[in-house]
Amino acid sequence: NVDVIANLKDWLSNKTRILTESGIKKSNIIFDVGIGFGKDYKQSLLILSKLEEFKDVGHKIYVGHSRKSFLNKFEPANEIDRDSLTAIMASKIYDYCDFIRVHNVRLTKFIINNFMSIAKL
Repeated sequence: NVDVIANLKDWLSNKTRILTESGIKKSNIIFDVGIGFGKDYKQSLLILSKLEEFKDVGHKIYVGHSRKSFLNKFEPANEIDRDSLTAIMASKIYDYCDFIRVHNVRLTKFIINNFMSIAKL
């Protein structure tokens, strides 16, 4: 079994070293967790469920999960569109990342603003 979280942290540590040795300020590096890039849906879900483990890496965290195919695993019959699934997932990860890329900003903002406080009750 591959430890996806440990692999990502090792990759980031390596890239950070290369970038800072090339003159890039560490504060200018944003870490994209790479949802969907060479990962299966279980690995993507694992990363999203463990975003808090990346808070110690010293970089801002970016998540680009919008409309990705792994979202179909939640609703294989496609009765719920990917924008809605993206917005729901964004509401769950909102507190653990600094940037979230979405296609439907209006819907995502609505879900986060109106349902996050309810979910925390």
